Amino acid sequence: MMFERKTIHLPFTFTLNWNPGYSYAKIPKELTSIPPYWIALSTPVTPPDRGFCEFRNIVIQNVEIVNAGRIFSAIGLPDKPIINVTFTNVNAQGNEAGSIEYASNWTMRNVKLRTRNGAPVNGSNSENGQTPEVLIQ
Repeated sequence: MMFERKTIHLPFTFTLNWNPGYSYAKIPKELTSIPPYWIALSTPVTPPDRGFCEFRNIVIQNVEIVNAGRIFSAIGLPDKPIINVTFTNVNAQGNEAGSIEYASNWTMRNVKLRTRNGAPVNGSNSENGQTPEVLIQ
């Protein structure tokens, strides 16, 4: 399958570290006609960890990226890392390689990044992860 080539500022973005302040809005008491989905959206999830999604078993292959801002922006959670992600045949060019945090079992096969300064992907709080080759553009 052939896709159109597009410029994506943050191509590999995985974010579990969301801001819970955006959730559980208060419904004004003076409202009388409240849509059912407002009630669902304003009801807290219990226990709270049920409200967090899981990113796992992801395969990304045969991708070419140009003019990205930050190529990787992956932030899992201490109790919910992003696990089992495989990148194969990826060429990406951008301002910076980015970072991967709270991840486990990431595989990089034939993954090459070209960035302005050639700095590696910043990895922290992760285990069993490979990092891509990074070159200066």
